[in-house]
Amino acid sequence: MGWRGEFLWVLLLLSSAVVDAQVHPVVETDAGSVRGSTVDGVSSFLSIPFAEPPEGDLRWRAPQPPQPWSGELQATNWPAPCPQEDDDHGAIGDEDCLYLNIWSPEDALPGSLPVMFFIHGGGNVEGSTSVVEVGTRLYEGDILAERGNVVVVTTQYRIGALGYLVHPALNSESPRGVSGNYGLLDQQAALQWLQTNIAAFGGDPSRVLLFGESAGATNTMMQLVSPLAAGLFSRALMESGGATARPARQRALEGLRFAEAVDCPSPSSAAICLRDRTPEELVTAVDTIGFGETITHGIVTTQFGPTVDGWVLPEDPEEAIEGGRFNHVAFVVGANSDEMRVHVPELGQLGYEALVRIVMAPWGQQAADRALELYPVGPGGYATGTDAYAALVSDPQFVCPTRRFASAASNGQTEPVYRFLFSHGLHGLIFSPLGAFHGLELFFVFQRLEDMTYYFPRADDLELQSRILELWTSFARDGVPATPGGPSWPIYNAENDPFMNLNSPLTTDEGLRTEKCDFWDTLLGQETVSPRRSVGRSAP
Repeated sequence: MGWRGEFLWVLLLLSSAVVDAQVHPVVETDAGSVRGSTVDGVSSFLSIPFAEPPEGDLRWRAPQPPQPWSGELQATNWPAPCPQEDDDHGAIGDEDCLYLNIWSPEDALPGSLPVMFFIHGGGNVEGSTSVVEVGTRLYEGDILAERGNVVVVTTQYRIGALGYLVHPALNSESPRGVSGNYGLLDQQAALQWLQTNIAAFGGDPSRVLLFGESAGATNTMMQLVSPLAAGLFSRALMESGGATARPARQRALEGLRFAEAVDCPSPSSAAICLRDRTPEELVTAVDTIGFGETITHGIVTTQFGPTVDGWVLPEDPEEAIEGGRFNHVAFVVGANSDEMRVHVPELGQLGYEALVRIVMAPWGQQAADRALELYPVGPGGYATGTDAYAALVSDPQFVCPTRRFASAASNGQTEPVYRFLFSHGLHGLIFSPLGAFHGLELFFVFQRLEDMTYYFPRADDLELQSRILELWTSFARDGVPATPGGPSWPIYNAENDPFMNLNSPLTTDEGLRTEKCDFWDTLLGQETVSPRRSVGRSAP
């Protein structure tokens, strides 16, 4: 072969080794090595376990650290969803679901980049990190990581009965005498895993942005007020979520009812009996007793979710925020302008007025008359009854609560608070009538517009996508949401109620739907939505 041939052969071998290292990067964690993949300058690691599978005796217990493994864990496939109902009222998913996913620029130095840690939505009864919407994996973080020069992390957590069931039998076997909130504990376990391991993937554990949408935003709020999450994140961002957590006594009564529905009525043997039930039996039982999440005339109802248990959540979250008893970090809170437009019925004016009177019946005729004054159909009002009703149910569930959260938090801490309204709708026959519906902003946040099926983004869509990228990633990096050449995002104060209007172009304003929110705050008092209370759901 000669020395030139041997030299070329050695160069070929070395280059192959380099390519292989780039295509299949290996990172050491505290439990073992994980092997991911690198595509177009972004390394991805899918299905990294942050806890033991919550199966068998570990069902309805706090998450346990994963057992160490030998060799290299192949981190190239999406995790199975946690057990949940499918569209045909059957069951999908696997209890072995406590995994997180990481995307990082391949040239990131250890511990150098801000981390964006995302909690998915789904009413705490559905959803996963691998959900597909309009033809794209909505939460895939590769483009966001590359364009934003950040480390993106998405996590799974227990949902439904497996994530939030409260029952006296489970209380009695708990060292702290409480049950429920397993989904919140899962999220905390994932955040603790980050503090130990994320530096090896390029992330800075001192700059962790915790953010979520819908139920993910609600769970972010829960972590904001949970003492167990103190120090696990440095900023927070909530998209279209609430602060709803029910009292433990109410949850326990619901848990007894649920146990009876799966033929585990005896308090003395309920824990054993419930653990004998298959995930499918537990998931599908919700239909027989009206559990799970439902949307009726645009009002969201769910019976599984956070509990004020005295441990994970020592007190009502809104009361904690109002009293300044929460983890003081800079945070952003906001909602979309047309949240429930995609979920309300088509209504003419007469049908709209009749439905409003039915929905407002618990508060009397005077409240219904006032609601029709604030949300009129016709000249000077909404174009259709459907548009008016969508606004009427969106404001108390999503838009107005953000004012209360921002106002209370800005009075209770020195760190800055920011408020937003996402008001940009998509074009075309399918999307244009829906406005800025629930979850739409996620396609902009995760930079998925160009990857959507049957939608071709316009210049203004892409411009806003770029601006949101800059705002979200600068907040993760520095704690201040900023975009070059754009308006400065005002720090919130209750007197002026300033907010950023996320549209193309970006604008700032003051006094978001003030008269309407005053009406709802007075009518509902401390209720988040209505007597049925909402925690939201994932994107439609």
